[in-house]
Amino acid sequence: MLFKKILVIGIIIIFLGISINPIQVSSTNIINNNEKPGEIFFGLKSHIGITWDENESLEPLMPNEGGRAIQLNISYWVTWCIFGQITNYLLKNGVVDIYIEIIDMPEFCKASFSTNVTRLAFPDKQYLKESNINHIFVTIDEKAPAFKRFNITIQATMDRQVKGPLRFITFLSPAKITVNLTLIPDYWGLVSFKLPEGNIIETPPLIEKQLPIIAYNLGNGITYIKSEIFLIPPDFIIYLDPENLILDVGENKTMYLKILAPSNFSGIETIYTKFTPHFLGRPDLQGPIEIIYFNFHYFPYFKHPLTLDQLN
Repeated sequence: MLFKKILVIGIIIIFLGISINPIQVSSTNIINNNEKPGEIFFGLKSHIGITWDENESLEPLMPNEGGRAIQLNISYWVTWCIFGQITNYLLKNGVVDIYIEIIDMPEFCKASFSTNVTRLAFPDKQYLKESNINHIFVTIDEKAPAFKRFNITIQATMDRQVKGPLRFITFLSPAKITVNLTLIPDYWGLVSFKLPEGNIIETPPLIEKQLPIIAYNLGNGITYIKSEIFLIPPDFIIYLDPENLILDVGENKTMYLKILAPSNFSGIETIYTKFTPHFLGRPDLQGPIEIIYFNFHYFPYFKHPLTLDQLN
């Protein structure tokens, strides 16, 4: 009998409280999930969950491309205090809005949600998770270090709050959580080459000549540059010094194309060099290949080296 009396009194108090003080929505005084509701008898404690497929988020993301959409599963549930079932019954036909925002991410990253508000039905009972889907769209640029993990910090808030008589009792507490979405940048290999002395040179017989080639690492990881020379004429000695390069991010180094023409050389010859950049230790992760042509000439009856127009 005593229990029934308490139950009846509780229902009357809740009806009076909700009728006198309707639902209050506020972005202030958010209660974290590890705090207790203000009312130990009739209160409901709110909980928010955000989950995603780590196989999707941890797949390396290529800089300067279309980016990636990652599905987020947003869920909401409540737990009861002693007589929380009564409050839950009165609120079960309502809805809750989960507000989601990004509060921190690196400068090389851009991200946005398909919607900043996820609406969910109010649960019928405690521990019953109501869920809906959102998406986060992420892009990164070449400043994202290759294979170095980074976080996008996401905050979700349910700021609906139901107060009782004279606003002294909280029947439904707000909730707020913060999670880190971890991503991994892929290798973006990009090397630029400059020829400060051009790609045409006079090569008298038996006199070694050289042309500098400056390589700049514009990518996001330590890069190994493999070099190859093609169409070397018979009896010529042509090589690159050094043969290959290793460049850190933002670094540049110089190699030299060295040419020694044979004793009987006169005329024009053309070779080409091929430069293949890849992530150091991972030949399978390549950047764009660069091919550079070089022209060698020697005409004893000309007083001055030939120009490009004369060679053509």
